[in-house]
Amino acid sequence: MTAPVATPILAAFDSTFWTFVVAAAAFCVSVAPYVRRLFTPPLLRMEISPIVHPMHFPNGSVLGTFLSLSNEGHRPFRVSRLVARLTYEGTTVETTCLAFFKNPESQASASFLPVYLKPGEIWGGYYTNFTKRVVEHWKQARQNEAVIKANPDIPYPYVPKDEEAEASLAARRDAIRKQKVLFANTLAWRAGLYEVTYEAHVQGLSKPTALTYSFMLHESEVGEILNAENLIGKTSPTHIWPEALLAEKRQG
Repeated sequence: MTAPVATPILAAFDSTFWTFVVAAAAFCVSVAPYVRRLFTPPLLRMEISPIVHPMHFPNGSVLGTFLSLSNEGHRPFRVSRLVARLTYEGTTVETTCLAFFKNPESQASASFLPVYLKPGEIWGGYYTNFTKRVVEHWKQARQNEAVIKANPDIPYPYVPKDEEAEASLAARRDAIRKQKVLFANTLAWRAGLYEVTYEAHVQGLSKPTALTYSFMLHESEVGEILNAENLIGKTSPTHIWPEALLAEKRQG
């Protein structure tokens, strides 16, 4: 009796089956990049300028630096907010970015809105944070500034023409005095070592991208900041703010 001939396993499947296998494999290869993007977490790269500018205005002290955000991943994401945490002698103040400038020379700021970044896109701006933003100080500074602008200065020597001109000059002087008092009372900068942490919060991620630095502020630099008081009431104020070099970078 002749023994049955064994049929190879692969030969047991007809051409229709193999056509399906090839098509399925091609489909998996084509969708693999999209599946990978779906399950790969967003990859945000944040870079900070090595120099920061400690500044001060009547409504509060400010730390400014150039910051850039780039999407180095394979999927778009939204940066919902930027946070700066400044620590000095054990005391920490945390503030959220409300506005930014396209560059340090810009006179007008823009409100910070959530940034939507596609893969490969970069966003950057001159980013400022009040070390302690108090609404009441902001209102007082705005009121004083409005009075100063509404009552222009009279060149010296001057001869008052009438009581109205004299009252206008007196109102201007009083507003400048109040603005200088506010400038002194809201100053937060002191000489010493500071640590600042910048955080970029990405929507959908529980942990923000963070960069931490330290910088030293010397007595002479605090003096440069205080000199800005002399600009209050000036028509075209210009002031060169001191620069502090960042160090001891740690990324989280």
